[in-house]
Amino acid sequence: MLFRSSYFATGNSPKRLGTRHPSIVPYETFETKDGFINIGAANEKQWQNLCKALGYPDLALDPRFNTMAGRLANYHELRAILDASLKQMTRAEARTLLAAYELPVGPINTVAEVLEDPHIHARQMVQELTHPEYGPLRYVGIPVKLSDTPGEMQFAPPRFGEHNRAVLAELGFDAATIDRLVRSEEHTSELQSH
Repeated sequence: MLFRSSYFATGNSPKRLGTRHPSIVPYETFETKDGFINIGAANEKQWQNLCKALGYPDLALDPRFNTMAGRLANYHELRAILDASLKQMTRAEARTLLAAYELPVGPINTVAEVLEDPHIHARQMVQELTHPEYGPLRYVGIPVKLSDTPGEMQFAPPRFGEHNRAVLAELGFDAATIDRLVRSEEHTSELQSH
């Protein structure tokens, strides 16, 4: 929505900014010793708190950075300062420090960290089902948990074409037609394998 508004107001198509917010600085991901975190300083109080947390209280008063417009205009200089400081910390250290200063901050988790998170397991978002051909496999569970109809994963995904006969029968095809279609599919598969 922000990009549409920007286009409507200026007539210019917004450029890609990576994880940056187009009008709030800093509001993006930063690298730490062991991965990335996301930080948002969306107002002046948060900006001042970020400067205090990182040990740069005077940075909040620097004329280049003491307004949002200044931080936008001098983005690259500011980014270099913040990068140098945050790269000295781990994600956990940065998160603990910045949260103590009431700043929005969170880790950018790897896929493994997400899938092994205790909260994900408590919500049954990783489930193991036994596939008839491949044995036990892990799958992503059902995200919406409704109280009356919670949903449940009962079976591993079917093999290719496993339910063709049942689906065709449900669609009203008789047994002879289904047999003819299956033979035609088998013949086509044989031709494609040669």
